[in-house]
Amino acid sequence: MTTVSKEAPKTSAQNKKWEAGKTYCCILSKSPGYKEGMLYKAYKNADGVVCLKGSDGFEDMCYMLVSGFVEVKSS
Repeated sequence: MTTVSKEAPKTSAQNKKWEAGKTYCCILSKSPGYKEGMLYKAYKNADGVVCLKGSDGFEDMCYMLVSGFVEVKSS
């Protein structure tokens, strides 16, 4: 039996400080639910966790995302 002594390194998307109400642009899609160039608005779900909803309709908790996103700055 193998024992894992440390966690896998997190992606930059998992380390990002996500904020509900902000809009993010996908710059690197690593899942079928997110398309490069598309915009996604962050929100808090019923449990108070910041999430994005992909084009597939599924809610993804931001701290678990592996695709790349940048915040869209409002002008």
